Amino acid sequence: MPRSAARAVAVAAMVAGLCAPGAAHAATANGVPVTLRAAKAALPAASSLPPGGVTRTGLFEFTKAAPFQACNKTMTAHNTGEETAIYTTENARSAAQVATWTVAVMVYADTSGPTADLALFKSMYAKCPSPYKQTVNGATVTMTFVSRAAVSSAGWTGFRLVRDLRTTTSSGTIVLRSTVLELRRGNAIVEISEIVAKSASLAKKQAGWLAAVQKKVLAKLP
Repeated sequence: MPRSAARAVAVAAMVAGLCAPGAAHAATANGVPVTLRAAKAALPAASSLPPGGVTRTGLFEFTKAAPFQACNKTMTAHNTGEETAIYTTENARSAAQVATWTVAVMVYADTSGPTADLALFKSMYAKCPSPYKQTVNGATVTMTFVSRAAVSSAGWTGFRLVRDLRTTTSSGTIVLRSTVLELRRGNAIVEISEIVAKSASLAKKQAGWLAAVQKKVLAKLP
């Protein structure tokens, strides 16, 4: 693997937790509740994720609310459970093959919890300073806000947050593009994080990757 791609993969995996979403248990628009079992079943297989060559590096199940962090702020969500998986292209040979994914489904006891938490997540992100620096495993990662926009898909509503991540290692400076989707429907929140190499020539293709993963995950939920 070329050193530049290897460094990008390592940095993306390192900061995945900083940009990761969280998810919960909920009743959906058609009245069928999202259970933890359904949440886990919605997590995609690594082999189905773009750009290919993706490995699942973490799988986590929470049966109670877990802390949610945005920049230097931490809160405890109101969900009753969560299923989260982290994936990365460990053997990427070029920037075009670099991708780290985090997919989380949070389950709530009712429909009011995800509504309140999504509003709180949005508020916490809005209050993040830009640029914001955080130390991860001894390396300083600088996060710079790029954009935030409302998102609506198949009855799910929420927002998309885009940030640039920059860190300097002994081998040089790495710049990545982080996109986080926070979507709510019924008593569930789905969070999808994509971290890829920042590249104008790859941006359209990378946006297509995210759209495909979003469609795949939402289609598996009741």
